[in-house]
Amino acid sequence: MKKVVDEWKKSKAKGSNGRILFTKLKGTKSLIKNWQLSKKLDSNSIKDIEDRLKAIDVKAVSDGWSEALRREISRYLVKLWSALRRDDQQWRQKSRVKWLKVGDKNSKFFHNIANGRRRHNFIGDLIIREDRISDPKLLKEGFYNFFKNQYKRVQWQRPKISVLGLNFLPEMKEFCTTNLLANKRCWKPLATVPGTKPRPRRFQHQFP
Repeated sequence: MKKVVDEWKKSKAKGSNGRILFTKLKGTKSLIKNWQLSKKLDSNSIKDIEDRLKAIDVKAVSDGWSEALRREISRYLVKLWSALRRDDQQWRQKSRVKWLKVGDKNSKFFHNIANGRRRHNFIGDLIIREDRISDPKLLKEGFYNFFKNQYKRVQWQRPKISVLGLNFLPEMKEFCTTNLLANKRCWKPLATVPGTKPRPRRFQHQFP
């Protein structure tokens, strides 16, 4: 931006106001064009970065990952992201310039495409509980209730053993209520299990 301002002030055009404006714009246009050419992204640079990343991956697979390789691949990933972003911006600018130059923005073809897409995405009515609804307010409410029910958390009630009518054996009931917490032999197998949970084929659910 500073270069454009300096070029604008540096131009000493004479004549009418229109002539002065034309000369200044022409000078800034040349400056911007030259700057764009100097900053233009080389199409081969993206391929070079991708090839380098592949080489790093191959080296890491064969020799293993090292701290130097990690730093190098991070640096090249940043370069690749920056290069792809600049390339995308250039293509967007080119497409917009062509779009405005051709003038499709106000053409009949453009309006037909836009209206066709609008008609395709338009929802005029819905059948909700066997009733056809076309009022926009009721349509919004129907959409809201539908997705609300889809993503609502369901609170399940846990079944209780007492409801099933199952009875404990007298010996087992006495063992669970009196001896389990007091008998150290009950907890010794549990204490020897590694980790926080019993593992298959390592821990048998039997007490000595």
